[in-house]
Amino acid sequence: MYEDDKNWPIKCFSCRNEFTEKIGRLKTGARINCPDCGLGFNLPTEQFVMALAEARDGRLNPWRDMIRITKTD
Repeated sequence: MYEDDKNWPIKCFSCRNEFTEKIGRLKTGARINCPDCGLGFNLPTEQFVMALAEARDGRLNPWRDMIRITKTD
């Protein structure tokens, strides 16, 4: 259900826009840009992998509990 080619929801901490990125891309720690405001940020890889494990175990519903990104610059 949570394979690398599936989408994962993200909410921009700046403009609150909700969008998705591929799980495989998020696992690499690649820079993400909000498609609405253009803000670039990195989702901490360790934090994402932990959230992914919780989702696979059924303890987290990422579509209900949108991932909130914190400013890291």
